[in-house]
Amino acid sequence: MEKNKINYNDLSYDEKLACISLFPEEAKRDKDEDIRLEAYRALGFTDEAKRDEDEDIRLEAYRALGFTDEAKRDEYYLIRLEAYRALGYTDEAKRDEYYLIRLEAYRAWDLQRKQRKMKMKILEKKQRCILR
Repeated sequence: MEKNKINYNDLSYDEKLACISLFPEEAKRDKDEDIRLEAYRALGFTDEAKRDEDEDIRLEAYRALGFTDEAKRDEYYLIRLEAYRALGYTDEAKRDEYYLIRLEAYRAWDLQRKQRKMKMKILEKKQRCILR
């Protein structure tokens, strides 16, 4: 089976999945998101995958390559949620359109506030013990 004699567009769905290594660039640009996803899984995710139109491909690309601030601005809420979890919640997260991101951001903020209060109380107790 030579690559020159096979036209990628004439292949069926199953044949395209089986021939990803023979047609790597064509598979990454295929109109079917499942074929593109399998191509990236087999050949490795790139920055190009982070810009794919399919949110599942973008999500897996960020998981494989690491989340960036760019991911916090993605249109897909799961990518933004995982980006905030990985990189930390900011004031921007408190204003996100998706309620679970806002909820987690406020929980994280409240937890940090409580931890700071606990540390202050511990320090105050230590100072009182030292002064006695």
